Amino acid sequence: MSLQASKLGDRSLKNDVCAEIVRMLHEGEVQPGDRVSETEIAQKLGISRSPVREAFVQLAHEGLIVRKPRSGNFIATRTDQELADLQETRLLIEGYAARVVCETFDEAKERQLSQIVTSMSDVEGTSDWLTGSRLNARFHQTVVNLTANGSLLHLWKTLDSLTWLLAPWASPIDTRVQSDLVRRHQALIDALASGDPERAAGDFAEHILRATPIAGGHHSRLPLVLAAATTTR
Repeated sequence: MSLQASKLGDRSLKNDVCAEIVRMLHEGEVQPGDRVSETEIAQKLGISRSPVREAFVQLAHEGLIVRKPRSGNFIATRTDQELADLQETRLLIEGYAARVVCETFDEAKERQLSQIVTSMSDVEGTSDWLTGSRLNARFHQTVVNLTANGSLLHLWKTLDSLTWLLAPWASPIDTRVQSDLVRRHQALIDALASGDPERAAGDFAEHILRATPIAGGHHSRLPLVLAAATTTR
């Protein structure tokens, strides 16, 4: 594979490198914990090391790569229990956020979220699932941001948008999640616009659980978490 730097800017090349790393992970070319070389990736794609280095910095920030001084870059690892913990945290944060935003939902908030859904329509049903995943994260981050609670947003950001891509169900080959990206997120907008905070919280919880299924054995706290995330009393 060779990418033409003369036709693509550094930003586009960086995105191509990110997509290639994720593809390698989910097609089994690399595994969590494996070392990934900037030089080898640059040679494989036929580009300089500069956009590869930029891509690695971005992926490290997003949680997909771990950078170890004097050792190199490694694909991050997450245990099933760690993924379950992340999901529970999302349920708590977004359940609360959905209730708050629902109570103050207006045309301006709806417009912000609808713009993201419009961007999702450009990638729905395509192989560009990396962009779809980032738009997904952007949608949910925007909902949390609309609470105007900076501390809540900070907590949400610590979940790392690309951490979801390390889960066993996240695969560019399995398009079941990507295929109805627009419908599922438009349904969340409708829930926020319903004026029913508990419905909104419940719909967000159901959305998260369906999109990121975790083996039941790692979710002993799930009933308690769901109750806290979706009810006001």
